[in-house]
Amino acid sequence: MIEAASIADGVASYAARERVDFIVMNTHQRKGWAKLTRRSIAKEIKRKVPVGVRIFQSRDLAPR
Repeated sequence: MIEAASIADGVASYAARERVDFIVMNTHQRKGWAKLTRRSIAKEIKRKVPVGVRIFQSRDLAPR
């Protein structure tokens, strides 16, 4: 269990403790008002960790 003030802080703490080299995340894309008013946890994690982060959107992973 990880206790932290935020999800991003928890991921950053875990990544530092476990010496993570790279983080891969999936996110869904918000549209319209939600995009403007809601924070992006994935982007917050990207700002807080000292390693590379690759963020995929669900539509990028869907079979075609």
